[in-house]
Amino acid sequence: MSDNELTPTPHDVQFTVATRDGQPTQGLIAVTGRTRDALIASLTNSLAATGKYTPDARAVSTQVLGLTASTATAVASTAASAAIAPTLFMATANPATLMQLGSGVGSAVMGAGGIVAQAPFIPVAASMPVVAPLALMGVVNTAVTMRQFQAVNTKLDTLANTLTNLLVRADITQIAGLIAASKTLGDITEEYGKLGHFTPSMTARFAVAEQALEAVARRQELLLLSAESRALDTGTPIEDVIRDINAAGLAYITEVQMHALHVALALQESPALVTKRTQQLTECIAHTNDRWSELKNLSERVKATISSLEESDQKKSWGERGKELLSGSTQDFPALKERREKILENEKALIDEHGSKLEAFKELSQSLCEQQESRATLVYWRDDAGEHSFLTEQLSIDPSR
Repeated sequence: MSDNELTPTPHDVQFTVATRDGQPTQGLIAVTGRTRDALIASLTNSLAATGKYTPDARAVSTQVLGLTASTATAVASTAASAAIAPTLFMATANPATLMQLGSGVGSAVMGAGGIVAQAPFIPVAASMPVVAPLALMGVVNTAVTMRQFQAVNTKLDTLANTLTNLLVRADITQIAGLIAASKTLGDITEEYGKLGHFTPSMTARFAVAEQALEAVARRQELLLLSAESRALDTGTPIEDVIRDINAAGLAYITEVQMHALHVALALQESPALVTKRTQQLTECIAHTNDRWSELKNLSERVKATISSLEESDQKKSWGERGKELLSGSTQDFPALKERREKILENEKALIDEHGSKLEAFKELSQSLCEQQESRATLVYWRDDAGEHSFLTEQLSIDPSR
């Protein structure tokens, strides 16, 4: 037996399962004694070596399990002082794993570096309270689902570079502000993926970027609404229209990024806002998909309008044609078709570069609306250094070891 595999004291690991509508919805594990000490030592060593408790650790507010921990300590502890809670809690969204263990099964406690202890694993009833299943598991499932967001390419460099090449002096402040906000949010997303939590600096930069994005995004949305009429106006440079289309596309995608970061920040700081932030994210994704559908189909609408104008022109009499020629109001159909071709070329590039990102957004939205089965574990403990809480899929009780 290694130094980490301590001989457990009796009943170091206990669990209870909460049920809803006759089905298990969550499990809560209480780890005490030497097993708790070994597990915390493993996590602390990992934090010192890598900066994270586990490679996939995500910060979750201590409020989520703090109340349960305090109540459980008051119920179970007979010590004179309960200032330092003697229990490490692990909440899981997959209680089926717990129920397969049965009563009194010897199980391996898996820490950041592998097995940290072997312990008897026994079920308990009312002696260990459980928080409301929907509240707790809503947070756990949302946190797990948000890991999908890390797989989406959020840097958006290609679209930003395209906009940079299309900048004109009249719009340089507005478009540059959009590009800067997108880059800042991309950097924060990348940092969150590496750290697993928001730092004060990240939070401050996030607030500034959000404020800058809001004003520019609304402006670009309005410009997109007039894109079709300006595309048919040969007096408007087609490069301006394409620039506005791309800027609107970047603004919509960046707003999804912003709302996803809001969910992550709420998990860490304000769990009461998780449901609201998640709803805002799903609504933003739906809005983004609708708007992208419009901007990537602009060429078809322009083509239909040109065809309608050509059909009307063919029905005109020679007299009507003559009057239009004298007044200079005739349509330059070759020019209109050339403008349409440039828009179509831009749309193909947008779809090639960002189509997969939009599909990923749809999958993320679907996952947020569904109950996801996962091995996720929400870990909480209190010690001399304060309260600690994080979510991971790499920490568990393994009955097969």
